[in-house]
Amino acid sequence: ESESNHEEAWDDGTAEEGFNSGGSNTYIAVRYNAVDEGEQVKRVKWYQMGAGGAFYIKVWEDDNGIPGNEIFSAVQVAGNAEGWNERDVSDDGITVSGDFWAGMKAFSSTKDVGIDESSSGNTNHREGSAGPWTTVGGEAMIRLLLDEGDGGGGECTVGDVNGDSSINVLDVVIIVNMILGTESLNYSTADINSDNDINVQDIIILIGMILD
Repeated sequence: ESESNHEEAWDDGTAEEGFNSGGSNTYIAVRYNAVDEGEQVKRVKWYQMGAGGAFYIKVWEDDNGIPGNEIFSAVQVAGNAEGWNERDVSDDGITVSGDFWAGMKAFSSTKDVGIDESSSGNTNHREGSAGPWTTVGGEAMIRLLLDEGDGGGGECTVGDVNGDSSINVLDVVIIVNMILGTESLNYSTADINSDNDINVQDIIILIGMILD
């Protein structure tokens, strides 16, 4: 991957339960944030509790804390397996900036999406196209790979979590917040030991880098 690519997630990789879509015309959406200069959505990842099914992949602008104007929609049918799945959308020209939302609209065949019960209030759902958006008690396991391009303000370096071209205590604070669920996960900079998890081991290594 390009050094300007980074994966965004609110979940910890483990599904404690599944979100029951309730049948056709139910929506679930996760809020993310992109740099103000704009970023490209490269891939969408999601965790299914069962194999098969179909649904719409959706991306929305933010409208005062809920999904607003729809900027992307595509049917996802083939190859939906139990566990993690992903779709390459790099050729679809999806550009996002500031707060935005990504998620799905269910069909009657849609399988439950995994829910991480640790919640930071960034997953919403609604019944029908005109129903109110309400917060889900947990975070939907829907992830994005974003490409910040030249808008990210510098090279993406492991350990430089806030992208200020310096590795210091501020980066430690951000990783702590990622573990606590108040910051979105960024594996490209915060997974210091490359074990596909962000935890206290990464903090220990980062502190060692700072002391050196």
